Amino acid sequence: MATVVIIALLCTGAYAYWVSLPLPRTAGPRVSITSTPLQLSIGLDKTEYAATDNLTVYFSLRNISNKTVTLTEHVRYGLGLEPLDPVFRATTSAEGASTSEPNMINTLFHFHFRWVDSNGTVIYDTTSLFLYSALYDIVLAPDGYLNQTLHISIPGLFGIDGQSPRIEAYQISGMLYGVTISGSNELTIETPSIGFTIQ
Repeated sequence: MATVVIIALLCTGAYAYWVSLPLPRTAGPRVSITSTPLQLSIGLDKTEYAATDNLTVYFSLRNISNKTVTLTEHVRYGLGLEPLDPVFRATTSAEGASTSEPNMINTLFHFHFRWVDSNGTVIYDTTSLFLYSALYDIVLAPDGYLNQTLHISIPGLFGIDGQSPRIEAYQISGMLYGVTISGSNELTIETPSIGFTIQ
């Protein structure tokens, strides 16, 4: 009987932990960083990709506090917002997240990422992309979240510089770059890196 109770408690604990993880629940690896009151996460759909694949990256921002949080974005860029974009395509889901312009949640990509190779050479770093500037607030209710999925064409990304995808290991990390949280000083939050390979 005691064994059954222990197993039930372990299952309940594992379920509670799983439910507490930021959305979406990815099939591949994911990492998070908490900078109270926010939790920033990045995940992949898998860890091995062909040179002709799309790299699917999941980004999640969640208010883990019991108070409303205002996140002020200082610079934005139009990444993956055009339906026929050959390299990037982004989709958005949110709950308890709003902006002064209702459609802004869905029409901007709100995250940054850095992709490096096994030698630490930067393949792509969106913090260097300032296609236009904007100043706007994202208001996150308690337990509110903003999720975005970015599909990156591997051959398209490498083709920007006229290269072919190299068969090797890579790392990717997610960022909130140059933001303020409820009027604090400007800061950058970066997740740990996730490793993947192109074969």
